[in-house]
Amino acid sequence: MAERLSDFARYFVADPKRRKELDVPVLLWEQTTIASAKGQTLDLAQMATSPGGRFRNAGEPVVMPLRKGSSTTNAFVMGITVGRIDNNDLVLNDASVSRFHAYFLRDSRKNTWKLVDADSKNGTWVGTAKLEPNGSVILEDRTRVRFGDVEMTFLLPESFFKHVDRMITGR
Repeated sequence: MAERLSDFARYFVADPKRRKELDVPVLLWEQTTIASAKGQTLDLAQMATSPGGRFRNAGEPVVMPLRKGSSTTNAFVMGITVGRIDNNDLVLNDASVSRFHAYFLRDSRKNTWKLVDADSKNGTWVGTAKLEPNGSVILEDRTRVRFGDVEMTFLLPESFFKHVDRMITGR
C-alpha cells in the first residue's frame, strides 16, 4: 500500500523507537510528474493509488513498503506484485504499467531482494538495464527501478531513514 512520504515519515520521526518496525525495503517515488511515452505529462497523485483511494496532494513523494497487500483476489502468493489493477500489492495506476507488471521476491536466508519482470508490455528496468521478459535481478540498496514510465528508488530501511533525516536537517 502506498502512503504520502510526509505521513509515512512522520510516524517514525514522532517516536524513533518505531524505526525497528520497518523491516522491509521501500520504493520511493519522488517525481511530481513524469513524461509518458506519448509525450503527455502525468501527475503523480493521479497514478499512485491504494485500495483506499487517491492521494489528495498532487506531487507529494510517495512511499511503498514492500509488503504483501490484503487483497483476497491476488492469487500470486510467492512475491509482492506490482501492477496497474487493484489486486496487486503495489498499485501504479498508469497506462504504461501492465495489469500485472512485475514482482519482488525476498530471499530471507541471504537477506536479499530480487525484482522479476512479469512479461510486461513496456518493460521493467533496474538502473539502465531492461530486464528480459520473466528475467530477474538482485537489487542493491538505492537502485533506481522503473515499471513502464514510472521510476522509483529501492531503499533498504536504513537508507530510507537517512533520506528522511536529510530531509529534516537539510544536510
